[in-house]
Amino acid sequence: MASIINEDDVLLFYFSGNGQNFDQQHHLILSDDFISTNELIKKLEKVPAKSKVVFLDCCYSGNYSIEDPVNPEVNQMIADFQGKGYAVFSSSNAEQVSYGHPDSIFTSFLCETFENKLIVKKGRVSLKDIHKLVNIYLDVWNKRNPTLQQNPIFKRNMEGTIFFKVDDYKPFNTVKIYFESNQYIIYEVEPVHTGKCKRYGVKVILKEPLSFEEISKVSIEIRDKIKTAEGYKNQRSSERWKGKLANIVWIYFGFDESDMKRGNFIWHTTWCDDNQNKDWWYNIDGSNKFIIKDTHFNVHAYYESLKTLNQDNTGNKEELMLAVKEISRTMLKSAEEVISLYNEYTNGLISEAKFG
Repeated sequence: MASIINEDDVLLFYFSGNGQNFDQQHHLILSDDFISTNELIKKLEKVPAKSKVVFLDCCYSGNYSIEDPVNPEVNQMIADFQGKGYAVFSSSNAEQVSYGHPDSIFTSFLCETFENKLIVKKGRVSLKDIHKLVNIYLDVWNKRNPTLQQNPIFKRNMEGTIFFKVDDYKPFNTVKIYFESNQYIIYEVEPVHTGKCKRYGVKVILKEPLSFEEISKVSIEIRDKIKTAEGYKNQRSSERWKGKLANIVWIYFGFDESDMKRGNFIWHTTWCDDNQNKDWWYNIDGSNKFIIKDTHFNVHAYYESLKTLNQDNTGNKEELMLAVKEISRTMLKSAEEVISLYNEYTNGLISEAKFG
């Protein structure tokens, strides 16, 4: 088997049958032999596939152990390390039998999960969401069948998760809006619509210093352009708001492209229509928030400080990449430790007090 598997492959091993505990270990009972579950996991771990997933649908199948994950090297890309290793998903804990209803409960729920469109994201489903949804299904089962409890166990030594392609994915083509005048550039228009409001966030580069009165005039001009915009992030939002005027427009002002990319703005203005709560959106505190010529301003007092901080802490590309990788590696390691501890809690292997 190992000879036909490549490093980029995902190996799935699914066992549905009998399982027993003896010699202080769990074993899979075959038609003519048996094998230690831990021994099987170690053998599969040596297979060259980047990602391995073991599904165990048998009695007492939660009685297994896994190795600690290998930490990524500083110079290793996180994307390359994502999903590297193996995961084991068993149908019951170490002391429970696995029931049929009339077929296997675990396998039935797992199949339902793969067919559930709610967890499909960009044409893919993740092992994380599969695990979560199967747990939900079995939690409902356990509440309805208190004498037939079955608690699945999920452990992994991989970083991140694995994604399985289930549908062809076609990204939604959102409209890009760009406009340039003598005083300003509309750099980006982001649709941030909700189910109740059609809203836009607009990033604007000022070509020259303008007074608050001039900014008020520019804001009204930009607002009138954006109110009729047709920008959406997905088909559902397009169907909901197409052909309707915007309800709220926020306009964020900066002086160069670095302000736009870093999200560092000197101030922003807010406009909302008469159907919104204007007391909320146009609140005034007498210092950073005020109204001039029917335009609500919010001055970002930290703009200059952030500008200076960014300029004083700009290094060369190699130094920045190394620093980011080290920070990312540390954050990833910490996050995985928390996730692993949480999985132990949801598996019922540690108490809430220990988890906390």
